[in-house]
Amino acid sequence: MAMSDDILADWKTRRFIVTGLDISPPHIIILCDITYWTENYSELGSWCNKNGCELSGMTVTIPSDEILTLFILRWS
Repeated sequence: MAMSDDILADWKTRRFIVTGLDISPPHIIILCDITYWTENYSELGSWCNKNGCELSGMTVTIPSDEILTLFILRWS
């Protein structure tokens, strides 16, 4: 990899990244698409409250594998 390569280029093309899928819950979601999440932040906050998740800035903490699946299905 050249020094000028953007190591986060893949992240810039996605709405979110799920960190540590191989680690047991809680799962951490990094919200990558700032424009999308700014427009949907209130709805995401409501969704998180309903599903027992914690929204903090540009991260979401997901308490279980089942809720992670719901998040991916809803927000992909």
